[in-house]
Amino acid sequence: MRCPSGCRVTRRAISLLVVGLAALLPRPVMAQVFTKLTSVTAPGNPVVLDPGADVNSYTGASWVDFDDDGWPDLFVNRRGLYRNLGSGQFERYVGGPSGAPRSIGNSWADIDNDGDMDVLVTGSVAINPAGAGTYLFRNDGGVFVKDFRGSMADSLGNAGWGCAFGDYDLDGHIDAVIASANGFTGTSPNRLLHNLGDGGFAWDNSTDVTTGVDAYTIPTWADFDLDGDPDLSIGAGPVNGSFDVDYLYRNLSREGGTPLLSRLLLAPPATDTRDGQVWNWVDIDNDGDLDLFITNYGAFSPLVNDLYRNNAGSYVKQTEAQAGAIVTEPTRSLASIWGDFDNDGDLDAVVTNDAGTGNRYYRNDGTGIFASVAIGTLTNEAGPHYGICAADYDKDGDLDLFVVGTATKKGLYRNDLAAGSHWIELTLQGIQSNRAAIGARVRVLAIIGGVPRWQQREVSAQNSFNGHNDLTLHFGLGDATVLDSLVIDWPSGLHEEAAALPIDECRPVAEGSFNSTALAALFEFTGAELVGGQVHLAWRAAAGSARGVTVERAELAPGASNQANDDPSLPDPGWSAVAVLTVPDDGWVRFEDASVRPGYQYGYRLSWQEGWHQETGEAHWIVVPHPGLSMAIRGEMPL
Repeated sequence: MRCPSGCRVTRRAISLLVVGLAALLPRPVMAQVFTKLTSVTAPGNPVVLDPGADVNSYTGASWVDFDDDGWPDLFVNRRGLYRNLGSGQFERYVGGPSGAPRSIGNSWADIDNDGDMDVLVTGSVAINPAGAGTYLFRNDGGVFVKDFRGSMADSLGNAGWGCAFGDYDLDGHIDAVIASANGFTGTSPNRLLHNLGDGGFAWDNSTDVTTGVDAYTIPTWADFDLDGDPDLSIGAGPVNGSFDVDYLYRNLSREGGTPLLSRLLLAPPATDTRDGQVWNWVDIDNDGDLDLFITNYGAFSPLVNDLYRNNAGSYVKQTEAQAGAIVTEPTRSLASIWGDFDNDGDLDAVVTNDAGTGNRYYRNDGTGIFASVAIGTLTNEAGPHYGICAADYDKDGDLDLFVVGTATKKGLYRNDLAAGSHWIELTLQGIQSNRAAIGARVRVLAIIGGVPRWQQREVSAQNSFNGHNDLTLHFGLGDATVLDSLVIDWPSGLHEEAAALPIDECRPVAEGSFNSTALAALFEFTGAELVGGQVHLAWRAAAGSARGVTVERAELAPGASNQANDDPSLPDPGWSAVAVLTVPDDGWVRFEDASVRPGYQYGYRLSWQEGWHQETGEAHWIVVPHPGLSMAIRGEMPL
């Protein structure tokens, strides 16, 4: 139940999470094979047979279930829409978006919340004026029609490079941003397009996003500070041999700030100069906060890419010793996409590169250190490669790829991962939130290799170069046998949790489907004891839990009733914060209370910030004995 203040108090069911020697053992490496389909292995498949991208087009692609049949379809700029027939086969969809022959980027969302997916397609003025400009295609029952309402009527004024849908004002109607690359797509500024509620849009010039011009490339909405509203990142690589800063805008919607999007010069990464293309906010080490990976193009000299690890809100640029090969290989990078391609419970990355170098596949060892792994044609074939997108198009439980490239460089890659690892896929549907659930954040907890491991994903409509992955969220679960907890924070502010869900399935989730009472065992109370007149208590944190917790205490006179059994008819005993602690690396939260009186009852509980919600754990009560008597202990085990 949501409190009037916007915080939600919950009592969590406690389960014992055993972490033994398995936590110290390396996880097995699954055999990773991406098979590029050909006219021989996929006869008649237009995704395979159709021409590759135009030279120097720098176009993108996206996976999206446009017909809502449960199978991800594929859209490729300048090539069209391909319908997934559900048997590993595709057909060219005749009624798809058309009339934008010089398009570059795309982003998909349900602009009018009518249950089908619409698409925004960006195009350039400077590269080729014929058929140029940006167009919105509204999906009306499978027929795509150009929508010229409101500000969308000015296709040339909206010309741009990349675009992204995101509900920046959290009103349940999806908005959009268009990045205008000065010198490449004309001289107009960025466009921030506010959804008027009926699928029509109006320019919003009230924020920092639309001030000034620069070589803006790819915009990405992501709630990097986890406060419940989508922030905006835009790469701004000059692509001329020089370097410049990119752009980061913090959303102040939750704080009630004006303007809603304010440029943030966060040092680093927003003050570092580079040839930046795509910003991806991802949790590389499953510690609960978002790290950052940025691709560098390097127009005249290959560059290494940038990875920043988030340490309690400070971003540390990683070295080879800290992150591995992902920050050491000089290339001409455009896209990066992130997913658990080997289903072992952490995020891996694929990076596309322009002419001269092959793509890169980076395998995560579970701690945020990445090895560069050669995987056949995917990594051996030199570019040019532009966009890339991932989806489980054949519904076999692993993520497949489509790579945009010229001529034979483009390709559909089937992930032929060896059997043995588990997974779950979640397709979210907003009810109060925008229908496509863009901006929703999902966390899952599973026991992998004997260790409780949290993972998180955000539904995004731009997380590659000029395109995006399927909006269905994929989680690899290794050897887990059940999904212990599922936590969803919707853009509307609704917070939901569920426990003990089956795995190895594709699961649709509508907003409001689950009980709003928290069930995930983030902190397990392990016991208490009396030492020299002091009460010593301990909790065990699950991997990836909140990094800072508050210890709250309540005191009751001898014999008074308390809420130890969560009886709501009993009065609240009155809780006060007595300590603020940082969860150490070993996961043990310890507290010593010296201000206790014999015969009195004391309740202890933890509280912590989770997203924009203040969470409160289960209360544990003890009675402090008089001298010479033993203390009553509540908990699984004494210390």
